Amino acid sequence: NLEQNYPNPFNPDTKIVYSLPGATRIEIAVYDIRGRVLNTLLDGVQPAGSHEIRWNGMDQSGNKVSTGIYFYKMRVSGGHREYTATRKMVLMK
Repeated sequence: NLEQNYPNPFNPDTKIVYSLPGATRIEIAVYDIRGRVLNTLLDGVQPAGSHEIRWNGMDQSGNKVSTGIYFYKMRVSGGHREYTATRKMVLMK
């Protein structure tokens, strides 16, 4: 399950909460409005339970992104199932 980030709109950072039913491989990435990956926040195996991760409004190179609409996508794969969820967030400066 992927929750809506908080706060939203945000400045300078935001919290993304998600939960997993079992230990599984997960990827969470931030995309711009054109669908380009700006930053991969998480890529690895996580245990079951509730988790949170923060995004500080920076791209993969450590540059601050501009005010605007962004998307974060969670991709979970484990066993024979795959789950994907996307949410919208707004960065205001």
